[in-house]
Amino acid sequence: LSFAAFDKLDATVRFEAGELVVPGPARREVVFAGSLRDGVLRVDRFEGSGILGGRTRASLTLEPTGNGYRMHLSGRLDGGRLVVAEAQESRESAPKVDLEVDLRGEGRSLHEIAASSSGYALVVAGPGRIQFRPEAERRESAMRELVEALTPLRRMSDHAMVECGIALALLSGGEAEVEPIAVRTEKVNVTGVGWIDFATEEIDLSWRLKERRVTRISTGELVNSYVKLGGTLASPSVELKPLEALTSVAAAVATAGLTSVSKGVWNRLTADSKVCSRALEEARRRLREHEPAAVP
Repeated sequence: LSFAAFDKLDATVRFEAGELVVPGPARREVVFAGSLRDGVLRVDRFEGSGILGGRTRASLTLEPTGNGYRMHLSGRLDGGRLVVAEAQESRESAPKVDLEVDLRGEGRSLHEIAASSSGYALVVAGPGRIQFRPEAERRESAMRELVEALTPLRRMSDHAMVECGIALALLSGGEAEVEPIAVRTEKVNVTGVGWIDFATEEIDLSWRLKERRVTRISTGELVNSYVKLGGTLASPSVELKPLEALTSVAAAVATAGLTSVSKGVWNRLTADSKVCSRALEEARRRLREHEPAAVP
């Protein structure tokens, strides 16, 4: 990163706009307030609403320290929409998403800042319809393979009905421990654990799919009930297995590198009809221990 020009500039900026057109979705009711003093960049307030609703609030501080920079990013999104396919006819039916983020890091580059980062990110999704991309628009990639593995019925339908979703990432020393991950659809419960190392860019995330008792999935529709995303951020890879191929559920947990997660917790979250509410309770508990000031 090179912010040498910051030392030569002093500025205070504040503006409000009814609609701001930028790359990506347009923002409405935008408020921005920030300053640049003595090489320190502060965005004290950024707010904006999306076209489909949802409100973003964020702040950012970037200040020189030694040979690098110290960064602090804090923000939240309330009531956003999870739209996977741009051609989704009714975007208002997409699941609402809330996001909380608080990240700190220090270094001479974005990679070094990420490799030293600490903080958390919590995602909570509500009920809604996820429209899949048409087959002709899908590109071969690890992400496509992962999405198809986690939505085993997508070949039989152009959408999935999601009831809820939870994911928490706790960061310390540049390593993100992702636990719990929980998603509930009309057909399956999905739970997961794992980690991402931003210093080496290695990924190790594992999910377990379990059929819900209220429905019966035909033979062959849920062949691979254990899904793993490995490799690196630049070159991810997906591994698919029947859960029976592992010696036990505990082996799946151990494979994810989080031996603190017990087989009982893993099974309970997957089978429970309240998978998301229990996962959110667990997420809040872990967040309270990691960031006491983050949870009331």
